[in-house]
Amino acid sequence: EKPLPATGSVTISAIKIFDLNLFSTGITIKRAHLYNIEAEYVESSKVTLLSMLGKKEEIKLRIIYHKKDRRILGGQICAHSDLTEMILRLALAIQNKMTIDDLKYSQTFFYPYFTYLSDPLIDLAKTSDSKKEHN
Repeated sequence: EKPLPATGSVTISAIKIFDLNLFSTGITIKRAHLYNIEAEYVESSKVTLLSMLGKKEEIKLRIIYHKKDRRILGGQICAHSDLTEMILRLALAIQNKMTIDDLKYSQTFFYPYFTYLSDPLIDLAKTSDSKKEHN
């Protein structure tokens, strides 16, 4: 029997402080610079309509990626809602060596109750184009 290829693993950290959920995967921008990795990030703090809750909520997002090959290295999310699905998508993107450009076209459709009207991860990934043009 042929052994399965090892794809490695990516850790996800999550903590709830009162009613605030904090999620992290991969490396932070600070850690990337500490390891002398040429990294950039895009971040957003915007109000998003969460169709699953029927309410608007501020979601803070950050995606860290390699400056040259644009491979996703990490991400953080801060929100009152449980956005575990979103951080899992980022962890899978890291594990599969996706670039921030790949992420722009990775729309996933789930049960409509849980689907975002405008996907915050994809919207944030699209903002990386402006950094690409300036390099």
